[in-house]
Amino acid sequence: MFLPLDLPPSVPQQPPAYMLVQAAAETASVEDQLVARAKADGWSDSQAGWIGKLGIAEKPDASASSKADVDAAYSAGRQALTAAYFDNALANGKSRLVAFLTVIDLEKQVMMRANLAPPDYSDEAVQKAYDAVELANEKGLSSNEQIEAGFEVLRLLAAKLQ
Repeated sequence: MFLPLDLPPSVPQQPPAYMLVQAAAETASVEDQLVARAKADGWSDSQAGWIGKLGIAEKPDASASSKADVDAAYSAGRQALTAAYFDNALANGKSRLVAFLTVIDLEKQVMMRANLAPPDYSDEAVQKAYDAVELANEKGLSSNEQIEAGFEVLRLLAAKLQ
């Protein structure tokens, strides 16, 4: 790469155009991978598109050639979209319980679109999970952490039943 010698070292050099195009193509490729994976996992077309956008926003340096990067971006995109459903319910005046039930319903819809049997949580299990969500909220944890606290309880209770 040719660097002009008459510029002071403090002037940043712009990468060559081919590198910018390659980086843009790679980012689109990661987003395409995220969207395709989300659709395959049972997310609707619209939800899959958002997972792609949110995954890239959360992990902008993800490389299309790195499975770990794509996995991390996918997980981040799913979490961001799920938290958006939760936060939207709260913003529309719904209770935290209704917001959590919205996320549980989202999980069921995604699983059914993927032709998987959705979990059938008992009322008692949902109440215990919600108690964990409420406790996480009282601790000032993020929406993602509140949701994760609730689903951790649901997973533990489901494991006890098996």
